Amino acid sequence: MLILMKKQIIFIISAVIILASCASSPSMQTVYMQKDPDYSGPGRTSDSSAAQNNQRAGGSAQPATRAGQSADDELYNQRLRDLKYLYDRKNFTAPPIATVMNFNSQGLSALDAQFISDYLSSALYNTKAFRIIDRNQRETLLQELSFSMSGCSEESCQLEMGRLLSADKIVVGNLGKISSRFIMDVRMIDVSSGETVSVSNKIYNSMDELIDDSRFIAVNLTEGFLLDN
Repeated sequence: MLILMKKQIIFIISAVIILASCASSPSMQTVYMQKDPDYSGPGRTSDSSAAQNNQRAGGSAQPATRAGQSADDELYNQRLRDLKYLYDRKNFTAPPIATVMNFNSQGLSALDAQFISDYLSSALYNTKAFRIIDRNQRETLLQELSFSMSGCSEESCQLEMGRLLSADKIVVGNLGKISSRFIMDVRMIDVSSGETVSVSNKIYNSMDELIDDSRFIAVNLTEGFLLDN
C-alpha cells in the first residue's frame, strides 16, 4: 500500500511539473535553434510545412496538401526530411542502437501502455536515426542471458538491461491519466553515462490524441538527440 501511494504521489508531482513546463518553457524549435543556428526546425525547407506547424499549434493557417494526405502527414514527412538533414551532418559510422522500455503507467491498463511503447519504438525506427531492438527481440535476448525483467521499472534496472543488450540509448517513459487528461512523459537516456539526452512530454485530452501524436514524440526525441551530439 505504501509503495502504491508513493508511486501515485510521484506521478501527480510529475504531472504538475509538466503542466508548468508546458505553460512557461520556450518552444522546442526555439531551443533547438539556439543549439544549431543553421537548423530552423519543422518546415526548414518548406513554407507550407511551417504553416502546417502553425495549424498544429492552434493557428488558423490552412495549407494546401497533396491529394489524400493530411496536414499532419505532410508535417510529419517534412520533419523526417529535416531529421535526415541533421543526421547526415553527423559523423556516425552507424546509427546508434536504441530500445524503448516498457512504460510505467498510472490509470491506464498495462496493455495500453505496452501498445504505446511498441508504437513509439516503430516510430523511432522510421526516423532512420537508430537501430531498434524491439520488445520481442529484447525479451528473447534477456531470456537467453537469464535476466529477469519482472519488476524492472526503476531507471537503474532499465539501464542495466540496456547494457546487457549492448544498446547505446534507452527510452523510458511514464503514461498516466488524471481526471480526463492523459499525460505522456518520455526520456532518452545514454546507457554508458546514464545522462538524459532528450526529453519530450505533453498532455492530451484523449487517448486518440495521444496515439496520433506518438510519432511526433519520436521525432522530438530524435531531434533533441541529434542536436545534442
